[in-house]
Amino acid sequence: MAFWKVAGFSQPSPIEQILDKEEYTLEELLDEDDIIQECKSLNGRLITFLREKKTVEQLLRYLIEPPNDPDDPKKQYRYPFTACEVFCCEVEAVFNTLLEDEELLALLFSLLEQEPPLSCKAAGYFGRVVGQLLLRKTNEMMQHLSNNDEILEKLIRHVDTTSIADIIKRLVGADDHSSMIFLPMHTQWLAETPLVSMLLDRLAPQYSAHVQSNAADILTAIAHTQPSALATQPMQQSSLT
Repeated sequence: MAFWKVAGFSQPSPIEQILDKEEYTLEELLDEDDIIQECKSLNGRLITFLREKKTVEQLLRYLIEPPNDPDDPKKQYRYPFTACEVFCCEVEAVFNTLLEDEELLALLFSLLEQEPPLSCKAAGYFGRVVGQLLLRKTNEMMQHLSNNDEILEKLIRHVDTTSIADIIKRLVGADDHSSMIFLPMHTQWLAETPLVSMLLDRLAPQYSAHVQSNAADILTAIAHTQPSALATQPMQQSSLT
């Protein structure tokens, strides 16, 4: 519990004052500047609220859905930004609620259903959250991806967006900060996907220069990873063309 010092005595933080109320909303908490610090401090009552399915769903909707009132600066900027920061605090209970519920995961990845190009803001928040999930909950995320092969194709469809290209890099263990260790079955699944073929297809002249550049960057990163079945595919396929 955080306390604020005023005139020689301490009083509960604004977050605690909200939690003391009989009824309160997620938006009231997101309005408070110290919500992220309270998350990092693992405030028990706050985490209990944030881990509820309906709360996680609200946080996800702020991340990936356009605001229903685009003239409201809080819904346009503050709430999506703070929702992303809550996920990036890597609170185990919040991650578990998300990863243990297929409906919530489907909601998260529903951003990829949109037509290219994606909103840079929404894609950026999506990329940060998915990137953290891949890093901190690698096996759970890989299991979900391997059970839903179409997600990989949708990621490639949006490779023109840098945040999505960065996710693909992390997925294949080729980003600068990745320290993920895959289970053998997930490594095998990734090698058996058409990932490399789809990226090579994006080098064709009918695609924009941005698509070609991002695809080439990912392929180069894959080729420079530690030896693996996936890393040998670019050379094998180029020798066949």
